[in-house]
Amino acid sequence: PSIPKRRRMIPDANNDFNFTIPPNAVHNLTYFLESRIRADEEDRPLFIYNPMVLPLNDKVIDGTILSDLSLSRSNDVDDALMPSYVAAYRISNFGNCHGPGRGVPDTYQNYLGLALLDRDLNIMQHPTNGEYLDVVIDLNRHLYDVRWSPDGVAGRRLTKPKQYMQDCQLFAAQSPSSSNVERKANQLILFCNEYAMPVRLQIRKSGDHLPRNTATNGKNSNEGSGEHGENEMFNFRNTYGSGLQLAALRMPNRILYAAKNMHYIPPMVTAQGPTSSGFLEIWPSGPHEVLPVDFGTYPYVNRRSPRHGANKVLKSEKPEPDASFVTIDSVNNQKKGGGSSSSPLIDRDSGSACC
Repeated sequence: PSIPKRRRMIPDANNDFNFTIPPNAVHNLTYFLESRIRADEEDRPLFIYNPMVLPLNDKVIDGTILSDLSLSRSNDVDDALMPSYVAAYRISNFGNCHGPGRGVPDTYQNYLGLALLDRDLNIMQHPTNGEYLDVVIDLNRHLYDVRWSPDGVAGRRLTKPKQYMQDCQLFAAQSPSSSNVERKANQLILFCNEYAMPVRLQIRKSGDHLPRNTATNGKNSNEGSGEHGENEMFNFRNTYGSGLQLAALRMPNRILYAAKNMHYIPPMVTAQGPTSSGFLEIWPSGPHEVLPVDFGTYPYVNRRSPRHGANKVLKSEKPEPDASFVTIDSVNNQKKGGGSSSSPLIDRDSGSACC
């Protein structure tokens, strides 16, 4: 809802815009190609991609995260005023609705979208002012302004921000400073393709002013940063919407350059703490490849440390593990007179964060 009506994928035809909306806008290739290169940026439709949700389960997530997202006026968590999920998704004026091969225009732009959802996956409204609790953030622009880039090149050396696709994931991890005996996750991690950073997400109270950027002195960050120190904290400006405020608690840490849609598998947590580090599935097709990553410590990948070596990538010894259940392949093989088969159902991408 925070996206202006004139920038929605199919704008409201009852409004007076500077462009004409055909009745078959969804299927009209001419309209699609024309709309994404309009002179006025505010006239270019935005598309939503690759949404994911983080369940706000108080059995596994600590109150330090939940209290920032509670709409209750007291410290007590009220089910009626507590979001059930946080959604993260990519927003872009470049869509593949008509298939690939249409070229990438100079006006190509990507944003990060965040929203608080109720148990029915509806975007929530603030009970006091009725404002929808979703925001659109120009993450590329802001990282350019603080001179950070995943490729290690300071942003101001470019004439404009490079448009990295913000296919971001938001998940909760347990920081090493956590003192809660229940071993609940107490730190939000924003993971966007190559890099990740600890963040804080808050509901902005009615009448609050957007906070200024704040920073603490820190040593120079490791590979993949600009001039700022790794301990810097800064608030992201909202391009659209004002109900939420996202802040980076530290500078981004590059995990793996030129990666996209890596799938995070968290560690098992017991009363004694995490049993191991988590894993990132960095290549979902056979043979699968995973990278051990501990999001409870920072930096997540320290290239100055010899223990990381070549990122400790683990590769499976064969395309897929043997099937532990009856598969379509094994049934068809038996019908043809053959014996049982351990062939997998499929040997390709089967559950990455994108497709």
